[in-house]
Amino acid sequence: MQRGRRSPPRLFKELPEEAREALCVIMRSSNSLMVDTLAGELQRCFAGELADLVRKNARRNAFRLGIEQDAPLLHLELRSSKEGLRTTKIRYDLSDQVVWRGTADSGVAFGAPGQLMDVMIERLRASLLSGLAQPAYYFPAARSGILQTHKALASALLTRS
Repeated sequence: MQRGRRSPPRLFKELPEEAREALCVIMRSSNSLMVDTLAGELQRCFAGELADLVRKNARRNAFRLGIEQDAPLLHLELRSSKEGLRTTKIRYDLSDQVVWRGTADSGVAFGAPGQLMDVMIERLRASLLSGLAQPAYYFPAARSGILQTHKALASALLTRS
């Protein structure tokens, strides 16, 4: 099998309009994956279920979470309740994101026909969320003890508000 050279990267805004529209539709339809990832991270950080973070005896048993970054532009608002986490607003700008072209013109294929689009979407999503993905550092103590203390403090603060 002959391996072709990789095409140079292009910006999202330089792609043909049909490709941009298709990628945007796929990104919008995969927003739930981003929300599920964030919900899992919240549960991991607080060492408990999201429903346990909701204020008790409040008129509305829910909390809101907003996440923003400038480069690349990402604005995400989430709301949690007893039913789980859901998106209330999501906005992102892909125009300056780099998209790598595959080597399909050389005869080397990615596999299934839809897999090329999956690879492009995953790279865009990773690039979009790269600012949020920071390495985590923990104190040299029992992780569960620290998180339980953090959870207790957060619950106390939410109860007072």
